[in-house]
Amino acid sequence: MKTVLWIVLGILVLYVGCYALLYFGLDALGDAEQKESYDQIFISSRMHIIMGGLAMLIAPIQLHAGLRNKFLPLHKKLGYIYFVAVALSSVSGFIVAWYSVATLIGDVGFAFLAVAWFVTALMGFITIKQGNVRAHELWMLRNITLTFAAISIRIMLPILPLLFDLSFERVFDIVAWACWVPQLLLLELYLRKRRSSKKKAQ
Repeated sequence: MKTVLWIVLGILVLYVGCYALLYFGLDALGDAEQKESYDQIFISSRMHIIMGGLAMLIAPIQLHAGLRNKFLPLHKKLGYIYFVAVALSSVSGFIVAWYSVATLIGDVGFAFLAVAWFVTALMGFITIKQGNVRAHELWMLRNITLTFAAISIRIMLPILPLLFDLSFERVFDIVAWACWVPQLLLLELYLRKRRSSKKKAQ
């Protein structure tokens, strides 16, 4: 079962990661209205999408316990690259958030995502520098959950208009929050349940 889940995750990550890297090369891959808006902030939008795509491709490697334990030096090196990619993508993403095709509600949602993405990465970096491996793992679980918001976006954008009669702006408003808040809450519930189970076992 785990193998199947990793395969599915790998396919989704490759799809979103390659989508990001090819976004500006092939017009057919992007939304014309959104790309026109991004062209107003050329450097920020390119940095957000390309660095975000790089972070997306690295995330599963960092997440896999077997690879992490077997190739610890590689994990550390990729960790630095991942942190820089997330930092650049989140900071530029905060700027990009205000140029989406969503209304102010959606813009705020994307901006909050960018802030949360940066803060969790920074906390992950600080805790590992302090030698607190356990706290580092928890913060990076939160961070990678937010990294995978890009997957949620690409799944939701084409599906929501098929299920509901909504304008493109309203779809973006929903996706701006739904792509990260539910999965982050589910992760926190899972972590709390795991902590509770460990306490009972002691």
